[in-house]
Amino acid sequence: MLLVLDKQFHKLADLVPTKGVERSLSTIIGFPVVKWDLGGQVQYREQYLTTRTETILAADVVLVVVDVQDWDNYEEALKYYENVLKIIKANEENPFILICLHKADPEIYDKHRDHIKDLITRFEAASKGWNFSIYVTSIYNRRSVIEAFSFGISQFLPKKKSMDLVLKNFVADAKESGEKVVGVMLWDQNAVFLSMIFDGKKTESASLTASMGILSVMENFEQTGTFESLTLEVNKEFQFLARKVGQLYTTIVGKNLDFDKVWNLYDLNYLTNLEEIIEKEE
Repeated sequence: MLLVLDKQFHKLADLVPTKGVERSLSTIIGFPVVKWDLGGQVQYREQYLTTRTETILAADVVLVVVDVQDWDNYEEALKYYENVLKIIKANEENPFILICLHKADPEIYDKHRDHIKDLITRFEAASKGWNFSIYVTSIYNRRSVIEAFSFGISQFLPKKKSMDLVLKNFVADAKESGEKVVGVMLWDQNAVFLSMIFDGKKTESASLTASMGILSVMENFEQTGTFESLTLEVNKEFQFLARKVGQLYTTIVGKNLDFDKVWNLYDLNYLTNLEEIIEKEE
């Protein structure tokens, strides 16, 4: 999952299980994000629960990854999860818990649908009283990994509320000007969603589906030169205007938009505010 997030797809074929603990560092809009990858083999799990409990403490987000194809070990996975929660609770910590029911690959999803439903129910019960969310993910569905990780990051990214407010004001201002803007997405050069504002579930679903195609086009252009702008219409219902300024990618979602008018409004009145929020020292 971490390789997919870092776009290091070429390393997937030679991937081996994590031995012990691996530490890596990312930077998201100037904010350092330290990732501790804990090996899932039995001897390592025993260490995390006994002599190396510091590896699961002092975290802002605890990402729990469960292999949905390995149904013989569901009980073991759930028990380990409950023991991890006991340690966190005993140390009076309250991280956000992000549960990924992983390896739900497209070609086998239907086969494991009932197992996944069962896992969701059981992990929901075990997580009662905690701040948590459950995602179904696969490295062959990049969107699922990006959405899960972005949601986890959003729980502690210090500037997110300020960015959300700016984008909400932009959408309201655009509608007042007569432009039917129904959503806006903002992400960084690492393809991490920083903020997303939509007027409803239908807009959100269409936008997230389109976002992976938009992201792919952006990245392909970046590999061969530069990316500046993209316009797209889906099913004659939603329009998307995607542009890059600095290290920020913005996609504006609307219907029958005057692209130049909408972008000028965003560029003149809101983009500078977003850049100031990102550059401001916390």
